[in-house]
Amino acid sequence: MGRTNAQSLFQFNSLRNNYYLSFVYGLFVGLLFFYYIFGRQNQYPYQLQGHPLILPRTSDPYELSPRGWTPAEVFVENIVSIFSLSPQNRKILSSQISKLNASELTNAVDIFRRLCPSKIDCQLEPPFLNIDSQYKVARPYALAACTIYKNMSTVLIAIMCYLHDMEKSLNSTVRFFDQWDELRPCLRSNEAPSWARSMERIGLDIDNITKFTLVREPMEKFMSAYVQQCLLWMKCEACHDPDCLLDKLLGYAKTFRLKGIYGAQGMTRSHLNAHFLPQNWRCEFGTMLDEYVMIRYSSADIQRLLFDFQVLLKSAKVEQDKIDFVKEKLASGQCAKNSTKFTAEELKAYDAYLKQYEKSYTTAEKNRRIKFFLHAQKKINNWNKKQKTQEFAHNTFSDWSPKELKRLLAPKNWTEEAGPIELFRVANTSTAPSSSSMAYGANQTKIFVDWRRQGVVTPVKNQGKCGCCYAFAAVAAVESAFALKGQTLQNLSVQEIVNCVQGGCKGGAPYKVYQYIKINGILDEATAPFLGKRKTCTNETTNSIIGSAPALRGEAELEDFVNNTGPASVCFKAPMSFVRYSNGTYQPTEAECNATSNAHCVVVIGHGVELGLPYWIFKNSWGVRWGEDGYGRFVKGQNACGFERRSVNGPLLATS
Repeated sequence: MGRTNAQSLFQFNSLRNNYYLSFVYGLFVGLLFFYYIFGRQNQYPYQLQGHPLILPRTSDPYELSPRGWTPAEVFVENIVSIFSLSPQNRKILSSQISKLNASELTNAVDIFRRLCPSKIDCQLEPPFLNIDSQYKVARPYALAACTIYKNMSTVLIAIMCYLHDMEKSLNSTVRFFDQWDELRPCLRSNEAPSWARSMERIGLDIDNITKFTLVREPMEKFMSAYVQQCLLWMKCEACHDPDCLLDKLLGYAKTFRLKGIYGAQGMTRSHLNAHFLPQNWRCEFGTMLDEYVMIRYSSADIQRLLFDFQVLLKSAKVEQDKIDFVKEKLASGQCAKNSTKFTAEELKAYDAYLKQYEKSYTTAEKNRRIKFFLHAQKKINNWNKKQKTQEFAHNTFSDWSPKELKRLLAPKNWTEEAGPIELFRVANTSTAPSSSSMAYGANQTKIFVDWRRQGVVTPVKNQGKCGCCYAFAAVAAVESAFALKGQTLQNLSVQEIVNCVQGGCKGGAPYKVYQYIKINGILDEATAPFLGKRKTCTNETTNSIIGSAPALRGEAELEDFVNNTGPASVCFKAPMSFVRYSNGTYQPTEAECNATSNAHCVVVIGHGVELGLPYWIFKNSWGVRWGEDGYGRFVKGQNACGFERRSVNGPLLATS
């Protein structure tokens, strides 16, 4: 499949000279405006309105045929028509368009043949797989929706939650239109990735439920995706013009048809799927198309959307007051998740936060992140009303997105453990505590221990956006163990661990860090400073300083180790409230622990009791502006979130 010539793709033979001159003048003004707004970000010269993988066979752009693509002639005719006759869609084109030579213009069929030398190549049959679709059910009305990315999916998710459980939806701390990822109030209660699973979860018969979906006008959908992905986010498959992008998308479609993978590297959940995947690959249309009620959406005809939605809800016997509520949200929220309407108090609070944490964003990024900040604010207020042993507050993570926070916390395989490792010996000196008082298993009971008072704990570090808490926790324990044997307290290289141990910045296990150091030793921080990302492993060290890393089980073993040996690394399930922790003894509820799949690792450096409540003292790796100057206290004796049993290891250094 060859690349097409842009000068032959965008044809304007239907324009009269006066329209052409007006277009060129308007284009010039538009380009100046766009450059002023987006500056150097606009490196891509075109803004397409559609592509052949989205349009169906019929001339009706909404119709979803389960058999193949639209003839490319229809696609090209629509492209030519939009660029030639629709001023409202004639937005940011390159100056090259004004240089087109009318004598070189060709018809739609010729353009199609240049895109696809073989017509069969461009009429692939969709695989009919459920790709990145989510099925939402409103049980009281036997109503089910399949949400499609870039088809008002966020608004539809919110509406279905409202119809499923009005009280939960309206009492949620999440704004109605801001229900992303793990924040949505109906998370997993009314949704599943297939019809069969969603019906099973909700307890309804699939044959007696009304299925519907919102389908966005394909040209508008692609335009929105192209602007967002190629002009703003610069994720355009390394393309700098739409010809290149079209060729790549067609190539990906052929590869998917033949090999079952989509995208350059077979990424089945990439931005390609979310923004450019054909609509008729979604929602099991291949087998259930006739069972769907299709509600068509275009920003040019909101009234049609409102009318069709009202008809649907009335047929499902939804009460009129709820119908009015839904219509109000639809009318005001067709682009709701990009809304920039905030109160003066909200803007003032966020500006103060940005100043406090020395953050600066573009206007667009600020409007995006203030939503995360306001959600965090509501959660913090709610937690502080309920909790008595701890306090929560804003920190550097308050305006991070859910995806950024998820990357910060370790993946699910963090629970791996290891048995004792063969001992290595290091020299003891007179400046260290005696070996008899520091040997693991001495069983000396102590009410209060804080290894900071012994001067054997290095300063708090900051892992940034690298998910390497396991490395910071293990290295911190080794730093203290080394100092407790009379060696100089020094900062060791977490970067070497990130480079050389499985997991890198995507989560790992502390015991693997101990195993690595046992074999290779470890550089100091000055030699290999932390970079916040994985680099090439060099393995330049050879001297081992670590002895063993036994797996500790339960409060008693962990306390014995901390009392008589030194700090130990601990990994546990980390609810989102842990991220907002400010001070006091953190005491998560069982429900919080059970609801999260996030995990985090810290180093336990002591323990104590306050007002009859025992706690562990730990050092975190989120900087000194988190928690109690970078440290925290975690409830002791309850194994909350698996803190005392899940993945607990401590390094032993035997004395020679």
